[in-house]
Amino acid sequence: MRWLLPALAAGGATYNEPQDHSFMYGHGFADLNRHIWEIIYMEPSAIKRG
Repeated sequence: MRWLLPALAAGGATYNEPQDHSFMYGHGFADLNRHIWEIIYMEPSAIKRG
């Protein structure tokens, strides 16, 4: 979330609610040019190696 606050302070806007799936978190924002940025974090231990 610490990356979102500067984006909002610079004039960006959120366009959806944060998504928390326990092992993965995602949230996005739109910048001043209305480009959509999605930031996603996934817990590395949730990745199954085959």
